[in-house]
Amino acid sequence: MHKRANWKIRLRWASLSLIVTIGILLLWVYQKPGQFAGMLLDPSPTAAELNLYIGPDKQDGNAVTWANWMQAPFNRLAFRRISDFLNTVPISRVSDKAASLETAPLNQTALLNDLDLPNDLSLDVILKGTDTDAFIALKDGKVLVEHYFNGQRPESKHIMMSVTKSFTGIIAEMMILEGLLDENELIGNIVPELENTAFADATLRNVLDMEVSMVFDETYADPSSDISQFIYASGLLPWPDDQAEFDSLYGFLSSLKKKDAHGREFQYTTATTEVLGWVITKRGGKPFQQQFEERIYGRIGAEYDAYFAADTQNVAVAGGGLSVTLRDMARLVLLVANDGFWNGQQIVPQAIIQKIKQGGDPSHFPDFLGESASYKSQWYVDAAQGTLRALGIHGQEIFIDSVSGIVIVQQSSHPDAVGMYSFLSWALQDAFAKTYSKTPLNE
Repeated sequence: MHKRANWKIRLRWASLSLIVTIGILLLWVYQKPGQFAGMLLDPSPTAAELNLYIGPDKQDGNAVTWANWMQAPFNRLAFRRISDFLNTVPISRVSDKAASLETAPLNQTALLNDLDLPNDLSLDVILKGTDTDAFIALKDGKVLVEHYFNGQRPESKHIMMSVTKSFTGIIAEMMILEGLLDENELIGNIVPELENTAFADATLRNVLDMEVSMVFDETYADPSSDISQFIYASGLLPWPDDQAEFDSLYGFLSSLKKKDAHGREFQYTTATTEVLGWVITKRGGKPFQQQFEERIYGRIGAEYDAYFAADTQNVAVAGGGLSVTLRDMARLVLLVANDGFWNGQQIVPQAIIQKIKQGGDPSHFPDFLGESASYKSQWYVDAAQGTLRALGIHGQEIFIDSVSGIVIVQQSSHPDAVGMYSFLSWALQDAFAKTYSKTPLNE
């Protein structure tokens, strides 16, 4: 009996010790997610190592196709070759003169050695470990570091996924300032085709801030789910067995139904941004991609043309379809970092960028980016920290830190759409901001 009592006591203590250990580990992961993610680095093979190719299928399992491009490992090549298998619409750079991106002075690039990176990992190890295809960091508009991996080159046009949303938001804000749109106007009044849908009584502000409440099933593995139907309707993947339920992206958007009251909480859905693109097309009187070119891209001094993925009706995927080179993406981001001024001109009114930087209501937004984070006009904002972010699945990252003058663009082809690797990218961004906030902006 005594021995049995001792055994029970030891078991209780062992259980308690295990619970405490797990608690400490979870606390550490919560407080230092970047360091934890650093322990999980597992670089994927490159497209060349995998012998991936685009062309006639040799039945060897290595061909990248319309049906598999979003899956690993095929995305390692596909993300920089979207126009080879998707319908796309072009975006012209307009001018043959590219806006220069100068190299930062030596006293600034030398500080790269002082970056406090998780687990004392090198920048190169982190970038390769997060399956980065291209990376650029700038301070005050000048290049600190620029890297290419996995066969990507400066002229490669990489899909930016949901980073696209943030510039769709800026166009809508420009139209609001010009009086073409009113943020309190109901979507059903702007796009009559959306009457009797989830969007009919949502305001433009609800749409801009992702506060439209709708019934939307995000089960990717289910071909009948809303997210799968969206992917097929937008032309990103072929319909299973060629059985199309909708003939266009707009047809799919017109099928979505309301769930609860709008404007109460954040509900992230790419379909909401596609509605925003439809609104821009309706009120602007031109296709969305043409307005993106005329208002923004054709004015930044891009080095290369860009393009959008599009549906069968050539409707651009405004919530995730932009493909662009690393440097031209940096030019787009610098436009925002400089309060709308770039390439010698005020392309976006300063008031719009300042409005976005003020952020939205943090109480409506989940705190995975911090307690003071919010979502405003398709941007992730932390007004208290002075940061803006745009995020896309599989590791597309945009970071702007107004205190340090740091801008970062990261294009990736990680096998997972979302995962712990994002915490490592965010830790990397924070390390740049922390290191360069110690130096005067005019050094």
